[in-house]
Amino acid sequence: MHINEYINTDVLVVGGGIAGMLSALEAHNQGVRVCLISKGRIGKSGSSLISQTVHLLIEGGEDYNNVFFNEIYKGGGFINNPTLLKKLIEKSFDAVQKLTNYNINLSGKQKNTGQKNLYKTARAKGIDLTLPLRKAIIASGFPFYENAIILKLIRNNDSVVGAVTLMDNRYVIIKAKATVLATGGYARMFAHSDNIIHTTGEAIISAFNVGAELMDLEFIQFYPYWLIKPHSMDIQTPLFFHGAKLKNNRGQYFLEKYPKAELENRDLVSREIELQEQVFLDLTRVNEKIIEEKNPKLFRLIKKYNSCTDFQVKPQAHFTMGGIRINEMCATNVKGLFACGECSAGVHGSNRVGGMALVECAVFGPIAGKTAAEYSKTVGEPDNSKIFNQETAIKTGNDFLNDIEESLQQVMWDNVGIVRHHDSLKKGIETIQSLKEKLYNKNPIHPERWYILKNMIDLAYLIVQAALMRKESRGAHYRSDYPEMDPRWQGNIVFSKKDNSTLINFYKNNYSEKGYN
Repeated sequence: MHINEYINTDVLVVGGGIAGMLSALEAHNQGVRVCLISKGRIGKSGSSLISQTVHLLIEGGEDYNNVFFNEIYKGGGFINNPTLLKKLIEKSFDAVQKLTNYNINLSGKQKNTGQKNLYKTARAKGIDLTLPLRKAIIASGFPFYENAIILKLIRNNDSVVGAVTLMDNRYVIIKAKATVLATGGYARMFAHSDNIIHTTGEAIISAFNVGAELMDLEFIQFYPYWLIKPHSMDIQTPLFFHGAKLKNNRGQYFLEKYPKAELENRDLVSREIELQEQVFLDLTRVNEKIIEEKNPKLFRLIKKYNSCTDFQVKPQAHFTMGGIRINEMCATNVKGLFACGECSAGVHGSNRVGGMALVECAVFGPIAGKTAAEYSKTVGEPDNSKIFNQETAIKTGNDFLNDIEESLQQVMWDNVGIVRHHDSLKKGIETIQSLKEKLYNKNPIHPERWYILKNMIDLAYLIVQAALMRKESRGAHYRSDYPEMDPRWQGNIVFSKKDNSTLINFYKNNYSEKGYN
């Protein structure tokens, strides 16, 4: 591999979404050298960009009698890391207030201290969060690089000391005393996803390859309220409070058997939709003015097609709870490596409660940046002679890889999707292995696509392994052959490496008020 450039920094932050930007800004505030890289445009490409800016928190940060904690812990299937969850709840109010330092103004209803509240921007548009942070990044003056792909992390002895990246077909080594991963999740590994194209999880495998533990990979949240025909778009849930219904191709309102009907939890609604042949959105009982107010894009679509009954619905892979195992300071089990945001694991357990994703970024992004900066001040410069012995670059050629990527996404949807079973999971593993063999016989036109796809395949294999191991249904993981929650599985599946071998272990979540026993 011919290295075209070397960059030296104290803290390398990988990821241009909210968690990554906040991490980089906080590290910069600690007085260290910072370098930020992103697959897309910083502040203009992350999943946060398409959010509605909702932050669920406790007013004043005072969770009296752990009422909010217990609600989120139950929502996570009782396997959240309690230390992480407590920190999230305690710090969320202050973290949201501190966003005003970057000209981000979020507000909620007038509530008393200790009450649950939803904070969001006036327009409820993701760019109201991301663009001010991008401006702050530019104003800070530290270097950032867009359209940069992380190929692998560099480990020297027992520490991560930077990364090998690909920028505009140039191999660049970034040498760093500390590295923060804030690269998002892996929902785009599925054929149907509402995520941006960059959430493919390859940095998670990069962390695993240098020894970081991965946890809760089997938990993928599917969002049920999504139109796929005649146009792909989100269905705003308030419409279901005003009479909107989901019906199958036989005209049956199949969710009416449940007390909350279409407003039951997302996992249940997604499973019920998946079990139908086809599902359509029925708005015949909803006043047009309500549709225009609550879902203006959908209103324009109705006017365009002069119909409100022929809109097909299909759940989408939306959020991933699993990722890199961290502690409350965002440190991994590998020195010099930190993680925050959706690429990390432990905060949400088996399922994320709505409104908690952006709060996680607001709280743990700055924590990761500060911890990484403090760590970088305690270590010397990595020894060049020991870290630049890198693998040979792959041979390029004329091969496109779209067929392999699409096959992987389809097998993940068909076999590791909303409803899982031992037989389908085993079939998934076999197909994933064959796709890896096919990939290794390719000479790609674009080498970065080969590296990304290799890591996607490796991550997919671990996801299926975890789904096979967990013989129960919990949170976003549903097994039709084990349809009930089993208390024996109240814990976390963790992947680790030892002597180049992959280990998979299960750890009980023995939570008490003092944390883990």
